[in-house]
Amino acid sequence: MVRHHGFYPARRRRGIALVVTLLVVMLLTFFISEVTFTTGLNLRSLQTYKETFQARSLARSVFSAVQIGLLMDEHIFWNGIGGAPGYRALQTILEFSPLPWEDQGLLIKLDVQPLDPLFDLNRFFNQVPGKDNDLIYWNLFQNLMADVIPVTEEIDLLPSPVEPETLAELYAALFDWVDEYDEVYEGWSGSTGAETIDYFGEDPEYNIKNSSLDRLSEIRLVRGLSESGIRWEEWENRFTVYERLNPVNRYPGLINPNVATRDEIVAFLEAHYMDDTMIDLLTDATLYDDIQPALNDYSDNAQTIAENLIPEDIPPKHTMALIKNALKLSGVNDNYAGQVFTSAYQYYRIKVVTEVSHVQARLEAVVFANRDPNTRTATRIQVLQLTLD
Repeated sequence: MVRHHGFYPARRRRGIALVVTLLVVMLLTFFISEVTFTTGLNLRSLQTYKETFQARSLARSVFSAVQIGLLMDEHIFWNGIGGAPGYRALQTILEFSPLPWEDQGLLIKLDVQPLDPLFDLNRFFNQVPGKDNDLIYWNLFQNLMADVIPVTEEIDLLPSPVEPETLAELYAALFDWVDEYDEVYEGWSGSTGAETIDYFGEDPEYNIKNSSLDRLSEIRLVRGLSESGIRWEEWENRFTVYERLNPVNRYPGLINPNVATRDEIVAFLEAHYMDDTMIDLLTDATLYDDIQPALNDYSDNAQTIAENLIPEDIPPKHTMALIKNALKLSGVNDNYAGQVFTSAYQYYRIKVVTEVSHVQARLEAVVFANRDPNTRTATRIQVLQLTLD
């Protein structure tokens, strides 16, 4: 038999060529798939970037609109005029459904909160524990926090307010965080505070403030705050770091009946109550004889005062003179109206959430309105804080 030497090598070459061809096809297929997938990711990333930019632009647009609104008569901003809705009406709508904004996206949330009625923690700066002001602030702190329910992991336990001992510890630690001295607080709360040495060994390690707060969020670092289980929203709704320059009121915070609801006025006045046992500890005769008893009368008659200030669903346009008239009508001393009431707010926290194609942007700001107490209009709006995510 004659063997054809070239037959099997040629067959092997054709087999190898086939394998190589299949391998190339597989590689090309994989490469094309990878390029297509990567291109899709890039296109999606570009689209997400575009939607994020649009959502943030919408948030800035809403924020600008709110600033313009705050320049006008504060009563009109909140309650509207001539059939045109105000902020309250907008809030009611947003509770049920988002609102289209500039034909590009949705307004999901708009929250405008006056900060003037809140407890200014910077009052602790340059204060001495054990003095009258310390007793006043401790009394108000207890009243404001008395009904706060902390978060607990114990599902078998019924929700209950923060323990008095916990409140005392938090007050003392907050006082020490802000006051300018490096001596541990020992005052009316009965609890011991926390100074620089108490924060050594933290991971990461940080220094105590011992100065006025620039942002409320700084108190997240205060000893015991996170461990207390108190929601951050509870702190935001009760405390601030902004207050009018050179305030004349002994207590921090002023309530505006042009903006506040009846329930808010009642809660604010009741928070200023001080029982006789605590009053007896005050050494300032003027405070004992005049201001605090008057504030207690306001607290005792809070419901009547609120009804006289707001006889209808929409508050009237109050000046301080009209506020005093409402106090007289309620049978209380109007000489101390300026201790708890104002006819115009100055500080606001604004929160905005917008959405474009399921991509959301969140804006939070604090602004100052240089507002005339008589006309309730502002000459300028100053942005004090702004974050945009």
